[in-house]
Amino acid sequence: MNAELRHLRSFVAAAEELHFSRAAQRLHLTQQALSTHVAQLEAMVGGRLFVRTTREVALSAAGKAMLDPARRALAARCALAYASTLPIVAASCDVEGSVGK
Repeated sequence: MNAELRHLRSFVAAAEELHFSRAAQRLHLTQQALSTHVAQLEAMVGGRLFVRTTREVALSAAGKAMLDPARRALAARCALAYASTLPIVAASCDVEGSVGK
C-alpha cells in the first residue's frame, strides 16, 4: 500500500493539533476516519507516529521525523494544483500551502 494524500493530510492535522477530535473536525472527517488514516500510515511506515495515552497525544520520534517531509509533500501538491489552475483541487489548499487547515 502506498501513502496517499489523505494519509498525509490526516497525519499533519493530528500532529499540528495533537488532538484527534480537533484534527478530524478541521478536516471535516469523523474521528474514526482520521484514526484509520493514521493507523494505515503507521502500518506503511512500520511504526508508531504518535504516542497516545488516555490524556494526551504526542509525536513519536518517527512522527517528528516525518512531519516536515509530509508538510512539504502537501505543499508541493498544492503548488501543482495552483500551477495547473485546477480550482477544485486548489480550493482545498490555504494560502500557506497546507491542506485542509
